[in-house]
Amino acid sequence: MLPLILAAQFGLQNLGIHPAGMLCIGMMGLLLHFLPTFVAAMRGHQNAVAIFVLNLLLGWTVIGWVVALVWAFTAVERAG
Repeated sequence: MLPLILAAQFGLQNLGIHPAGMLCIGMMGLLLHFLPTFVAAMRGHQNAVAIFVLNLLLGWTVIGWVVALVWAFTAVERAG
């Protein structure tokens, strides 16, 4: 997110970064930030919504993001 903050403060032209490149960097940052949520959803985790909420509220901290990622990789209980 640092490139977005720098772009807002100094302008894209001063950084020498094309706006499309800045958009790509921002999208990659969002995908990385919500990686635990995507992992939980793809695995069909029973607590996927709770993992999303944790990721949304505390994912900006390193500890919150790691906890959400570890939780997303925990065992999935299958009904039946």
